[in-house]
Amino acid sequence: MPSVYNLPLQFELLNLSGTVLQQNTVRDGGMTIDLEVSVPGIYIYRIISDKVYKSEKIVVK
Repeated sequence: MPSVYNLPLQFELLNLSGTVLQQNTVRDGGMTIDLEVSVPGIYIYRIISDKVYKSEKIVVK
């Protein structure tokens, strides 16, 4: 992850209804998201730290 992020980070994966499907704390700068078990559709991920809030969509086919 870029150095602009202050660890630890909070990662959340949500469906479009706003339900949190996955939630992890990133402490070492790396993380893998397992989307193999997800139903095809559009999801939103959020990365939150003390200085950063980022949110984008993920399309699972």
